[in-house]
Amino acid sequence: MKLTTFLYYYLSRVLTVCQPYFEINLSTSNYCLVILVNMLKGFIRFWYK
Repeated sequence: MKLTTFLYYYLSRVLTVCQPYFEINLSTSNYCLVILVNMLKGFIRFWYK
């Protein structure tokens, strides 16, 4: 899988997962974004091993 394809897929997943949090309030959405950023960092580390 190409990196651009992955990133597109990843971002669409992120939006799907975070949507309800954004609707509730901003503090939970920040929490959601932190988790997603950490997941992305982990993936990049794995990708460039």
